[in-house]
Amino acid sequence: MRRTNVGGLLAAATAIRGGHAPVNGQGFRILQPGVSVPLAATLLANAIAWRQGGDVAIITPALQGGFAQNVVARVGQGPCGQQGNGPYSVHWEGTDRDETQIIINGLQLGANADGAVALAALRALPPSGPVRAAIMWVENQIHALGRVAFARADIEAVIARNVALRRQHGGNASHLFTALTVQQAKNREFEGVVVIWPYQVGGDVEHKRRLLYNAVTRARRWCNVIVQGQNILAAAPFI
Repeated sequence: MRRTNVGGLLAAATAIRGGHAPVNGQGFRILQPGVSVPLAATLLANAIAWRQGGDVAIITPALQGGFAQNVVARVGQGPCGQQGNGPYSVHWEGTDRDETQIIINGLQLGANADGAVALAALRALPPSGPVRAAIMWVENQIHALGRVAFARADIEAVIARNVALRRQHGGNASHLFTALTVQQAKNREFEGVVVIWPYQVGGDVEHKRRLLYNAVTRARRWCNVIVQGQNILAAAPFI
């Protein structure tokens, strides 16, 4: 685990990787079980409020059952718990296909267009890395190759390719609070991480340990784990 030198985080990661129970320490805490969405949302809102700066990733190993989604939604709706922390706007990260579809849904372009029309349509989109890359591609095709006509399908393919490339290199839109799956969090790092661990996590013991290890090791300074119920702590990967 190279992204941190915080003792409790390192100890927790080492324990999980070695098949042992992680314990609370500097920078790492397993919080009181959430059980209910309002309680879990309060724990999440408090973690965000007390973070002392930096970005936060809310990472879950499973979306089945909707527990993580409901907790994140509650944090965005208004103040949580007695402390009244929140609301916080959390961006749910989609898949490559989701992000590509959002971009091309806003592309006001017919099946075929000339270069000027294609560039105008791309520049009218909300700015992002994939959109800028598509603009550069069209400009290069016009100036370097003398191309005069563009198929919408070709431009969509360029956008999709650049969405995938950006994720492969760990880049993404800048959001202070981001919710995503363990798979989506690979090769990424954040100042703080809140792991929401629901009942519906599939796979064998080793698979669950890998999921928790990968989630915890995304954190540079601190990681809190919120489990949906007390009995989850009586089984792997928490024992």
